[in-house]
Amino acid sequence: MKNKVLFFLIVLYAVSGMYALSPENEYDYLYTDLMNFYTYGYKKTFDERIMKSNGKINFAQGSLTVTGNKTDIAIQGNGFFKVLDSEGNDYYTRCGNILWNTDFKLVIKCADTIYYLPAEPLPAAFTSIEIKNDGYIVCEYFESEKIKNKKTIGRIILYDISNNDVEYYDGYVIKAKTKLTENTQSAIHNKCLELSNVRLDDILIRMLFLIEKMDDSLIKGKKTKKFLIEKLLDIDYRKSILRETFSADGQMPLLHVSAMQDYLSCLKRDYE
Repeated sequence: MKNKVLFFLIVLYAVSGMYALSPENEYDYLYTDLMNFYTYGYKKTFDERIMKSNGKINFAQGSLTVTGNKTDIAIQGNGFFKVLDSEGNDYYTRCGNILWNTDFKLVIKCADTIYYLPAEPLPAAFTSIEIKNDGYIVCEYFESEKIKNKKTIGRIILYDISNNDVEYYDGYVIKAKTKLTENTQSAIHNKCLELSNVRLDDILIRMLFLIEKMDDSLIKGKKTKKFLIEKLLDIDYRKSILRETFSADGQMPLLHVSAMQDYLSCLKRDYE
């Protein structure tokens, strides 16, 4: 029964219209979607309306997971919040697991790059910090040995972004090529994180169809990649390896992340 359903879906994808991209370029976009399955706030390129990727960002909402961490935020609705690189350039993200560095500056770590929130550094004697649902960042600190005080050190503001605004997107942050408009309609939820909006089955089935369309000069190890995708689509395997379970702090268990990333790295188009 499973094989019949899989065959039906492949046929459906095959007749879903002409390519917006070449098969190899679309495969590469889908591979990026797949590798960002665990990236908080990631927006895929797969479009359910046409059942394939056209290389544009799909801004559909991802599911929210409660973490309880006072510096975690998730966005419900449209909008990205601003962060800065080390040179002060503006970027925009929905990756809401906010930390602080040794200089008491609020940061998000995106792969190997650190981005800074446009906020004051935390007082050295701070005792707690919380990001409110209205975006205000409030900390408590000792003003003296016995006097505790509260201070607002910044506010997270949401901005609307469309594909026409995007200069590039690396899965974590967007570099905008135009001036953005503030979004006042969407909501910030504290103590939560937004999961990626990637649906594995959609991506994998489309990749399986694309593999059939590419010859060996465009994709290496076709038989192996087909085997791996079929393995990932197996229900029992997904239940044991790809289940969306989280620890108390909202982080995906490291074992599952490692298993997933190692497995998927073999699906890169030029990987033998």
